[in-house]
Parts: sequence; structure tokens; C-alpha cells
Amino acid sequence: NTDSAAQTAQKGLNGAKFAVNALVGAMAAIGVGLGLRELAEAADSYTNLSVRIQIATREGGDFSSAMAGVHQVALATNSSLQATGDLFTRLNTVGKEMGMTQQQALDLTKTITQAIQIGGGSAQASEAAVQQFIQAMQGGVLRGEEFNSIMENGYGLAEALAKGLNSTTDELRKMAENGELTSERVIKAVQSQATQIQETYNQFPTTISNALQRIATSWQIVIGEMDQANGSSATVADALVVVADNLGIKI
Repeated sequence: NTDSAAQTAQKGLNGAKFAVNALVGAMAAIGVGLGLRELAEAADSYTNLSVRIQIATREGGDFSSAMAGVHQVALATNSSLQATGDLFTRLNTVGKEMGMTQQQALDLTKTITQAIQIGGGSAQASEAAVQQFIQAMQGGVLRGEEFNSIMENGYGLAEALAKGLNSTTDELRKMAENGELTSERVIKAVQSQATQIQETYNQFPTTISNALQRIATSWQIVIGEMDQANGSSATVADALVVVADNLGIKI
């Protein structure tokens, strides 16, 4: 009985070791490390994001609900926390001039992210499209390099914009050339397609890449919140060291 119990315990330990190693390997594959330096970087990145959202919401906004909303959008769209936060803060700033609420800015952040992903580009291409869109909205009009980037890297957003304006993508290009795609016009057109974009997005299966990104985003949220609660990511690092020492894993 003693030998049997020992064998069962060893199997459980081996299974746990395999699971942790698999997680460490999977996260490393998407650039998420579990060492002290990586933990500090994740915590610092989360802190910087928090500050940007505080600044974006300090005039008539609510920081707590905005931060929770960014978490929710990033997880729901399998996106990076930083890219989601950046898009929200810029849209919130531009939206205020249009009378847009904070929740509407969060909803628009989700819609734009989903539309770009529907286009089927790589994660890098999607992020490039988001950045170009942000620049265009800040500049007050979508045209030139920003428009070309969205057509190439975020075609799903271009299609949604065309539908929202009751035009074709060819006509959209002419509108961009004529400077007719103002920030307000673009935002309202995309907002009008939110339901259709959500329905289309729901039809896509969750891929391994999606799942890994969601893990990475969840991990950063955990590290960031733990760091802010305790004042140091060392608490997380110490916990990982205990796990590693007991499983014989090098982190």
C-alpha cells in the first residue's frame, strides 16, 4: 500500500511537472518569460498602462471601470493588453470631442479590434493597422499612409467602414484621397457595424494562437494587479521559485 501510494504521488508530481513545463514553454513561445526580469517588465508595463488610462479618464471618467473594461476587451478579443489599452485611450480622447461616453469608447475599441482580426492578417499586421488607425484619428482624418496600412493590414476594418458608409472599398479609397474620411465620420460608420462585426467574429473558432495570447494577457493582468497590491513583483517571483524548487524546474 505504501509503495502504491508513493507511485501515485510520483505520477502526480510528474504530471504537475509536465504541465508547468508545458506552460513555461508555451508562454516562452509568445515572448512571455517567467524569470524575475520578465516579471519586473510585465509589472512595469502594467503600471505604465494604468497611468495612461488614469490620464485618459481623469476628466469626467472612471478609472476603475475603464481599466476593467480594457481587461475585458483584451481577453474577449484575444489581444495584447498594451495594444488594447493604447487604442482605448486614444479613442476615448478623440471621442470626448464627439460627445462619446467612456463605455462607448470601450465598445468601439472592441469593435475595431474584432474587425481588424476578421480580415485575417497576422498579429503583427493587425497591430500595425491599429497603430495607423490611432494616428489617423488623432490627426482628424483617415487618408494617405494610414489608409493604405488599414487596407493592407486591417482589411476587415476597411470593409466595415465601407459598409457603414454605404460604399465600396474602391469608393472608400477615393473618399480618403479627397480627405472626406474625418475622424467623426469614420467612428460613426464603424459604430453602425458593431452588431454585424460581432456576429461575424463569433463564427471564427478559437485558435491555439488565440489561446496563447489570452494566457499571456491574463498573466500580465495577474502580475500587474499583484504588483500594485503588494508594491513589488518580488512576491510573484518568490512564489514561482518555490514551485520551481519543488518540481525541479529551472525558471
